This record gives sequence, C-alpha cells and structure tokens, in this order.
Amino acid sequence: MLQLWRRDLTRIARLALRLDRVGEIEEAAGVYAEGKIQELAEREMRSDKPELARQWRLLSKIESLSILVGGKVDPGSRSLRCLPSG
Repeated sequence: MLQLWRRDLTRIARLALRLDRVGEIEEAAGVYAEGKIQELAEREMRSDKPELARQWRLLSKIESLSILVGGKVDPGSRSLRCLPSG
C-alpha cells in the first residue's frame, strides 16, 4: 500500500513538472507572438501610411525620453509636450 502511494505521489510530481514546463513554453511563445504581431502591424503601417508611421516613431521617442526625465506624455494633446509626473 505504501509503495502504491509513493508511486502515485511520484507520478503527480512528474505531471506537475510537465505542467510547469508547458506553462513556461506557452508564456515564452506568447511573448514572442505578441512581439511578432506588433512587428507585422508596424511593417504594414509603414508601407500603407508612411506619414502615420513617422509620427508614431516620433511619439515613441518622445515618450521614451519623457520617461527618462520623469515626465509623462499627454496622449490627448496635439502638441508634443510632457506632463510632470505625479
């Protein structure tokens, strides 16, 4: 009886490890897939609407710089100004 219990416990532990591995693989694939989808969307935007793509890159750079200096970009503004953080 004790052997049977140990064997079942070992099997449960193996299945739990497999489940963890599947989760890790799924998570890694999801991160890759999300990045790939964004890359393809950006490529399509660059070819279909080059002016919009240029504005997107400019806003992305401004947002990155504002984060470095501790501000936030005002998403509703037509001007490219930074808001103080807080």
